[in-house]
Amino acid sequence: MLEFLLGQYCSSDDESVIEKGVQNVKHILADNFVRPDESQKILSQLRKKGSHTIINMVTVRLDMKKDCFFAEFSNLGVGNVPIADEYPEKFDRLLCGGIWCIVQLDYEVEGDNKALVSPTSTKKFLQTVF
Repeated sequence: MLEFLLGQYCSSDDESVIEKGVQNVKHILADNFVRPDESQKILSQLRKKGSHTIINMVTVRLDMKKDCFFAEFSNLGVGNVPIADEYPEKFDRLLCGGIWCIVQLDYEVEGDNKALVSPTSTKKFLQTVF
């Protein structure tokens, strides 16, 4: 993941561009990487803000009874998150042990379900699959 971010933001021979890129990568990691011991803090921020972007290992499984896909976010400790069919179809590694992703999540309240956490930013998800 670090190599991907450094390659994205620091690919230059200009030292000022590299320094700015390193600072940007540090900022992205500090704001978005989910440590397992901070998962409840991140979930609280998600609830408060309604939306939060995270960096996490994402694994997807097919629920054959419901005929839909569900994601599990390892460090966040959240599973059974409904996910659009387009993700595992385009990135089949999600179904093979998972991959590191930057994903924007939304916190929604639906009827009796107190919280439905779901990935909502296709652009962010697709741009940064490692």
